[in-house]
Amino acid sequence: MTTATSAGFFLSPQQNQVWSASPAARAQIAILIEGPFHQARLQESFYSTVEANEALRTVFQRQTGMKVPFQVVLDAIEPVWSYGGFTADARTLMAQEAVVEMPPEGPQLRSTLFTETSTRSLWVLTAHSAIADSAAMQMVVAETLKSYAGKPREEAPEEALRYVQFAQWQNDLLESDDEAAQDAAKFWLKSAGDDAAPGFVGQGLAESSVTLDISAGVDMAAVAASLAGGTSVSDVVLAAWSAVIARWSGQSRIEIGVLFAGREYEELASLIGAVAKMCPLVVPMKNQATFRELVAQVHGECEEIAAIQEHYAPGRAFKVGYEHCALAAPVEPGGIKFTPVHVGDTAHNCALKLNAFTTLDGMRLELQYWPEAVSSDAAAGIAEALQSFLTAAIASPQQAVSNLPMVNSARKRQLVSDWNDTGAAYPAASVHGLVSAQGLGTAGSIGVRSGSVCLTYGDLELSSNRLGRYLGR
Repeated sequence: MTTATSAGFFLSPQQNQVWSASPAARAQIAILIEGPFHQARLQESFYSTVEANEALRTVFQRQTGMKVPFQVVLDAIEPVWSYGGFTADARTLMAQEAVVEMPPEGPQLRSTLFTETSTRSLWVLTAHSAIADSAAMQMVVAETLKSYAGKPREEAPEEALRYVQFAQWQNDLLESDDEAAQDAAKFWLKSAGDDAAPGFVGQGLAESSVTLDISAGVDMAAVAASLAGGTSVSDVVLAAWSAVIARWSGQSRIEIGVLFAGREYEELASLIGAVAKMCPLVVPMKNQATFRELVAQVHGECEEIAAIQEHYAPGRAFKVGYEHCALAAPVEPGGIKFTPVHVGDTAHNCALKLNAFTTLDGMRLELQYWPEAVSSDAAAGIAEALQSFLTAAIASPQQAVSNLPMVNSARKRQLVSDWNDTGAAYPAASVHGLVSAQGLGTAGSIGVRSGSVCLTYGDLELSSNRLGRYLGR
């Protein structure tokens, strides 16, 4: 059932970016369910969450002559709820859900419950990226599970920010002529002219991925805390990613699209909708800078961008990207365990992108690449280089970035020793015997050419034997 309100609203800059650059983009989250849960109650709780949030009741309507649609908030809507078999891994099932068509005028959120047994299922939520980002998808799950656990839903205060109000605020900032807005406009104009990205080509959805795991024995949080005041684990990973891309591409100044959640203000902390934005981080690699200094540099530049990112000017397409996402901890209402296993938003994909996931078990890194822009061999090489570099940088942050290795000890041994091990046992035969054997083995091949005269190895063997007999007389 759908009932539309009479009003239509302009899109936010984030929504404009989605509809202009990647209208098929999807935000998704997958939750592993372990235990005999109540399916009907979960569905009812999900519907209750949709009813309570305007962004989840939003559809899009086009008008003649308009490049992008209007957003319309419906009074009521019934999102898609479907079922399937838990017959593949989470990423595969999410990829299947991501290509299911979503007509703009219909529900922009679908839920699919993949069942393996009565005590093991995978719950996948898929939304059009114009109504939710990765953080919003985690909020949807959190609200739904609170309702499932029987906790009363908190009534939103009357002054709570609506997403359509956020959209208007963002658009007003773009047209503002105050000093802060003018400074922001100069930032976006300048960054639009930067050409500091590596030479990858193309822009599109990441169709393949290489997974890179950080060893469980590395306490990255402790390392980050020791590097500089306020430094985060994400700063450490982003600094390493910047250094590897610079050295891999041979450029001393590189640009990376960094995804900012955009929810720094209290009013935005719980706002469900498309809020995140990808901003340009330009990193000049200083000669002989240590990794500790690079982390501090990246941290400072990210803080500057965070202060200006609310004045968002979309339209950029980044070749290389970075996103950090903290996965919510598992919850166990009624003894049923709900564990987030993956979250993502294809609206912010790049030709090559590093996704960093913080979980209770530590940090998980995933390298995504677009095969038409980056070969599988190159992606695997970059993943290995990042793992080796990050491991060495964490161990010795005082080392110069240029001196930190991009190959691990096994690969270094292969390159330096194994592939250069050309030694062989010296044969027992004499030198002239070896020459003679070679001649007989390739008797028909050309051994000597002088102008139009050619002698085969067989000819040379006969001639050398005649000469030897002559000299032996």
